[in-house]
Amino acid sequence: MTTSQENITENQSTSLSQEKPFSMTELSPRDSEALEQSRSWDEFLLVKAAEDNCKFTRFLDRHNLLTEKERDEIYKIEVERKLDYKKSFEEIIKIICKPGLMVSPRIAIESVLSGEKQFFRDSDKILSNKLWNERGLHVLRIIFAWYVHQENTKKITTNTYQLREHGVTIINDFIPSDCIKPLKKEIKKFPKGPVHKVSGTNIISELNQSDFPYLFGLSGTIERVVLKMIGREDDPHAIELHNNNLFVQRVVNEPDDNDIQKTFHSDVFFPAIKYWWFPRQVELNGAFEYGLLSTRLTNELLDWHYTQSISALGEYESWRGNGHREGSFRVSENEMKSMGVTPKLFSVPANTLVVANVFGFHRRGHTNETVVRDAVHGSVRVSNPFEMM
Repeated sequence: MTTSQENITENQSTSLSQEKPFSMTELSPRDSEALEQSRSWDEFLLVKAAEDNCKFTRFLDRHNLLTEKERDEIYKIEVERKLDYKKSFEEIIKIICKPGLMVSPRIAIESVLSGEKQFFRDSDKILSNKLWNERGLHVLRIIFAWYVHQENTKKITTNTYQLREHGVTIINDFIPSDCIKPLKKEIKKFPKGPVHKVSGTNIISELNQSDFPYLFGLSGTIERVVLKMIGREDDPHAIELHNNNLFVQRVVNEPDDNDIQKTFHSDVFFPAIKYWWFPRQVELNGAFEYGLLSTRLTNELLDWHYTQSISALGEYESWRGNGHREGSFRVSENEMKSMGVTPKLFSVPANTLVVANVFGFHRRGHTNETVVRDAVHGSVRVSNPFEMM
């Protein structure tokens, strides 16, 4: 191991120490109010558990979907889901997809029990079935992926809580200060321009380690920190995704460039993360923007996703673009406001790691002048969000 790698790896303890045990002082205003109304911490936790229980049944009741008998069946399954999440999910899928099912229930289950977000990609047309989405299929996938994520992130730390509660978290002073200058030097070797990664040219794991020792050291530190936040630090699949998707990004952000990433959107229907380490200070102009609390499954948020899951199969406003039909729903700022979601620009100092749950609404910030933003950028979006760790 090179000295540079050791320096960054040693800072792993510093980074993880910032993921300190959860403190009651870090509760959101909504949870703080609930705690005040509770007689004890244990009672508060019971209230939170009840709030998070049976979200799908409550959604069905609110919209009067399915028959009363079907809702009763689903309620019994959802109540006992913790005994076997996969079996519970499969049983509810069978109920939702029963009318008009032209393939075996097993084929329907396999399509639904996947990370596929595009409605029209599955050959058996399970995800694009309008009747089943009207019966709540898409919302069911959102809720059960959320249930599994909650189970996988039971160990609460400050950053885990912020990521779950607000949808985004930051770690300042991420690596030792004496590593920043050599990292800038290595990053500067890459050209400015495209936002996307290009295989073999800027993916860190595909570079020559002896030429970029600091970037390799940074990659290892980021991996351990971010995968711990989502409860997948020992998951080979998540580690592979990090290695395949971490790249040097030198974004040129131009005014009025019709960039589709500048419309608020949700990447996917389940918790997934993107993260950026910034070697230089990020100014407000053109900064990453996130809709705080857009990962909390409130009635308003679930109702909005339900509406979009149906409109995406037919006609919808042109400004939402093709991404909407592909399961990356576009959302207006007025819609966000109606859901109690507040946009926030993330202007951060140099040497900051920003981690965002991209199920929540986010966008690349608008700018009134050309801005170049250097970052080491990665993502983890698992292929099966319904897998218990």
